[in-house]
Amino acid sequence: MKNEKKQEEPKPKKKHSDLLITIAAFITIILSILLVMKGNYIVIALVGLLVLSTIIYYYPLQVEFLSKIKVKGKKVWGLYFLGIIAIILYLLTGSNTIMGIIAFLIILLIAINEFLPEEKGSQGMKKAAAEIVYSVFFAVTAWTLLTLILNTQTPINVVTSCSMLPTLSRGDLLLLQGTQVNTQEIDINTTYNEFLSKMIPIPEPCYIKNDAGAVREDRCINSFIYENKKYNFTKTGDIIVYNPTVKIAQLQSALQGIDLIVHRAVLKVKATDGTFILTKGDNNPTPDQIGVVTGSQANQIKDQHIQIFCFDDSRAGRICTVSPWIEQIEENKILGKSILDIPYIGYVKLLLFAETQEPANCKETIVPQ
Repeated sequence: MKNEKKQEEPKPKKKHSDLLITIAAFITIILSILLVMKGNYIVIALVGLLVLSTIIYYYPLQVEFLSKIKVKGKKVWGLYFLGIIAIILYLLTGSNTIMGIIAFLIILLIAINEFLPEEKGSQGMKKAAAEIVYSVFFAVTAWTLLTLILNTQTPINVVTSCSMLPTLSRGDLLLLQGTQVNTQEIDINTTYNEFLSKMIPIPEPCYIKNDAGAVREDRCINSFIYENKKYNFTKTGDIIVYNPTVKIAQLQSALQGIDLIVHRAVLKVKATDGTFILTKGDNNPTPDQIGVVTGSQANQIKDQHIQIFCFDDSRAGRICTVSPWIEQIEENKILGKSILDIPYIGYVKLLLFAETQEPANCKETIVPQ
C-alpha cells in the first residue's frame, strides 16, 4: 500500500491590520471634510480621493465589515465607498463642477462593473444580457405601478434649481401625486385673459441674503390688486410640478427642453373658460405668470427698477422678460403635487445627467418677513 503524502496546509498569508486601514481611510475623510469647510476643497478633495483610491487598490479585501458588496465576484467595497465619498465632497464643496465630474465618472464605473459579465465567453454575455433585461423590466414595472397608484405620469421628480429654498433644496427627490391642487382661490365672472389684463401686481421692498451673509434690498411681488381688493401670495398652497410652455419666440430655442418646474401654487383662478393656477418659487421675487402689464402700470413698475418676469433655469441661468414668458397653466395640465420630499437622493440623477453646475440662485435666499 502506497504511502499517501500528507497534504500540507497552505500557510496563511500575512494579514494587514484591518483596524489600521480603516483608521487611515476615515482620517483621510475627516481631514478632507475639515479642510473643505475652510475653503481648501479642490486640492484636498482630490488628494483625499487619491489616498482612498490607493488604499482600495492595494487592500481591497482587508476591511471585513465593508467587504460584503460584490462586483464581478470580487469584494471591491472600495468602489462603492469611493462613490459615496465623492458625492459627499461634491455636496460639501457647494456643487463644485470638478467634484461633480469625478462623482459622475465613479458612478459610471460602478454601473459598467455591475453589467459586465463575470465569466468570459458567450455564457457570461448571456448572463449579463439577462441581468440587463431583468433590471429594465423591474424599473418599467415599478414606474408603471407608481403611475397607477399615484395617478400621474410623472410620479418622481428631482429639484434642479434653488428657487424653492428653504422649503426644497437642489437635489431633493420628490414623490408626486396627481390630485386636486389646494391653494387660495378666486372666482371671477370673466375669462382668464381678462382677469390678467385687470390685475395689478404690487412691487414691495424685500431683502435678499447671499451665502456670505450680506443683505441687499430688492423688490418682490407678493400681492396684487383685482377689482379694488388686495390678494397676498402666501406659502400655504401645494407645491406642484408642471411642464412650462414658452410663449416668447426669442426664448423658445434657448429654453428648448427646459426642466419641469417645481413651484408653489399661490392662486387658483376659477374663470368662465376654465380653472388656472398661478405659481411662484418661494425663493423667487416674482410669480411665474402674473399677467401682461401694460401702459402706465408697466411704466410705474419699471420706475421701481424691478424686472417682473424672472425665472432661474438650471441650464440657461436667470431669464427676465417684460411680459410673462410662461403660458397659462390649466389645473388639469399639472403633473402632480409633492407628497414626499427625500433630501440629497436626487443628486444621483443630477450627476448622471452631468448637471453638475450649481445655478446662480443657489447663492442667495429671500429673507422671510
